[in-house]
Amino acid sequence: MAHARQQIREQLAATLTGLTTTASRVYDTRLYAYDTLPCLTVYADKDTVDEEKSQAGKHWHDLALRVEARAKAKDSVEDTIDTICAEIEAAIYADTKLNGTVLDVFIADTQIEYSVEQDQPIALATLTLNATYRVAPSAPTVLAN
Repeated sequence: MAHARQQIREQLAATLTGLTTTASRVYDTRLYAYDTLPCLTVYADKDTVDEEKSQAGKHWHDLALRVEARAKAKDSVEDTIDTICAEIEAAIYADTKLNGTVLDVFIADTQIEYSVEQDQPIALATLTLNATYRVAPSAPTVLAN
């Protein structure tokens, strides 16, 4: 079975699949060629055990996840990236347990960058999500939420 972190990342990607603007272009890895835009990439950034909350039977984890939204458009790329962010936020807050894989998830911040180095302007929004989950110390593949 996959590590709990992988299960959470894959569930987040599934939660974000089918949004109006990005459709099925959701990838659960940051290693993607980005040849089809707009798209989303989902990855885990940092996973920390919360020693204060953890007990002998369960370790509490604070997981930082990133969702990168990329868009390319001649006109209104800012509007497109804002629309994608709104769709992501609505999907996250409609299921803050990510189908039971986490105790809670919330959006901590969003950073937006623009580039005009290609034939059309490109926008990149990076949303940082914080998720809390639990596992048994001896079973990192089994969620204990």
